[in-house]
Amino acid sequence: MNKLALIVAASVFAASSADAGAVQTASLDVLIEQPETLAAGACGVSVSQLESVARGALKKNGVESDAKAHAYLYVRAEIMNPASGCVGGVIVQVKTLGRQSSSTGFHNAKLFPYVQALLCERVSLQSADKSLFSSRLEEAIERLTRECLGSLKY
Repeated sequence: MNKLALIVAASVFAASSADAGAVQTASLDVLIEQPETLAAGACGVSVSQLESVARGALKKNGVESDAKAHAYLYVRAEIMNPASGCVGGVIVQVKTLGRQSSSTGFHNAKLFPYVQALLCERVSLQSADKSLFSSRLEEAIERLTRECLGSLKY
């Protein structure tokens, strides 16, 4: 069986201006890790398609793109291509970066002072005939993104 590991990292950032009356806007950046192409191709899934779905889902939820964000939406899809169809799991997480508040006593903590905090997580399993799998995966990413972002205030 072939596996497809896809990472869609979309960064969420509340931008503020010097004007005290300015409205804060949530922003996103979408990054795709190059997937294993055999399972993806057999199941009708492409990197550009999933990036488009992720960006569209974020836009539908009022989040704009910003490559300088300090938090991100992380989507990971593991896809297998058995003879009878396609099976996959999708994990959607919103994570933020922050500074460590105290010393941990480890040398590497001084080299990498930022930590990740998980703000929300949603998981789904998908199974479908090869001709339907791609659209099911798209629907899952849209739904999980909406649910995860819906649990946050922005």
